Amino acid sequence: MKTIIVFASLLLAACATDRETTHTNVEYGCKDVVFLGRVVSVDHNDNIPDKDRCIYTSDGECLEWRARYDLEISVKQVLRGSESNSVVSASYIAHGQIRDDLDFMFVLTPAADGYDMKEAHISDRFSQNTLADTCSDG
Repeated sequence: MKTIIVFASLLLAACATDRETTHTNVEYGCKDVVFLGRVVSVDHNDNIPDKDRCIYTSDGECLEWRARYDLEISVKQVLRGSESNSVVSASYIAHGQIRDDLDFMFVLTPAADGYDMKEAHISDRFSQNTLADTCSDG
């Protein structure tokens, strides 16, 4: 029985490390804040304008896939810009929630009620996220 358990654990360990590394060059605006962090809470609102909510079919039918998600994000390390709070509020419009069990590199744009999330890239040993050398205003 011990042989089977050891073999199974070695097999699972091999599978867990078999994932290919991804490389992402992350661009950011000159007013954006870029940091490593983790989502700590999520709420969503389906009541948003059609232009933001809809993903359209080729014949113009609205599929109503997207909602506005409001997040609280813990800040672990600021990479660009300035943020002194340990938790910030952000929102984004998407067809699904962001995971709360992984660290991400977030690119956030200041908004009236916190931040708008522009991008989020998983930050783990399989992800090599590098920031663009300079910010862009476009």
